[in-house]
Amino acid sequence: MGSILLLDDALSCCNEVEEANIIKSLKSTGAATVLSSNRWALGRFADRVIVMRNGKILESGTHTELLGKGSIQSYYASQWDAITAS
Repeated sequence: MGSILLLDDALSCCNEVEEANIIKSLKSTGAATVLSSNRWALGRFADRVIVMRNGKILESGTHTELLGKGSIQSYYASQWDAITAS
């Protein structure tokens, strides 16, 4: 029987390097990990991204798939573009 780890915004106090190291360690455990986060950059490390708004799923896919839709068709891509535009 497998393990599931649920984390609700647990990495919010970490910088990007610490966040990446923690995620790498979590992946090595083999446990399914569900991360809830308001940090868009975390999506780069996820196997699957699910974007929710007002309790409903807007879209899901990999980071690359969602960015590939473009900012007009993808809320995720529009937010990513907004934070990386500077």
